[in-house]
Amino acid sequence: MSDVRVTCGDTGITMDVLQKAFPVGKFIVAGLAGDVGIGLTLLRSMQLFLRRMKPAADECFDPEWVADNWSKEAKQIYSDISHDMQVGDTHIITVGLKVDNKVLGGARPCVTVYKSPHFAPETVIGGNHCLSIGSGGSVDKYRESLEHMLADENLVYMKGEIGSIGGFGRLVWQRLQRDVENNPIESVSPNMQLFLISLRQIEEWRTPNMPDLAGNWPELLKKIDKRMNSKALTANSTAIIR
Repeated sequence: MSDVRVTCGDTGITMDVLQKAFPVGKFIVAGLAGDVGIGLTLLRSMQLFLRRMKPAADECFDPEWVADNWSKEAKQIYSDISHDMQVGDTHIITVGLKVDNKVLGGARPCVTVYKSPHFAPETVIGGNHCLSIGSGGSVDKYRESLEHMLADENLVYMKGEIGSIGGFGRLVWQRLQRDVENNPIESVSPNMQLFLISLRQIEEWRTPNMPDLAGNWPELLKKIDKRMNSKALTANSTAIIR
């Protein structure tokens, strides 16, 4: 899940204008938080890195292999850019699938967080938890709501999967949207994307009436308020439910 808001650190102006999470490979989704310019550069780097190789039709990228190998490239890119200009902290989060025929669905979720400047991968496989980057994860109400749904001992929410693959994820997404609407903070938007990943596909959902979003840096520059300093743009919230 990811919201779509960016904040200008110089003026405090916010806009719901940026897609912060993208499919980057088979079947891997990546999102950003922090410095928007370099974050988008790093996501594009991961897309190109994975494009160099193409898994067979019955295979997908091993997310641990991606973490071990792309992290070196991310560190180098961040270092090169920071030598030429001032850059802010940047975090990247990915979720992929670790094939395991012993579990339901044939795979376990694998989530990795990378943090500047070193981008050493922090990977967790399996389980029923929420990982996040950005400011949204520090809001008590949002975190408590997610923890409640994930600690569902009676499996009330998991019943959303009956007859509807991905139903639980959509329930969590809708609940979080309501929480953000009812308990707003300036840096987090109720306009959100949801990605559901399986060994068949990556499925994307968006909130109704989602504004038109920029998917890259040139598009973002065309959409932002003229009072916003593009060098001071930050993205504040991306969460992964696994």
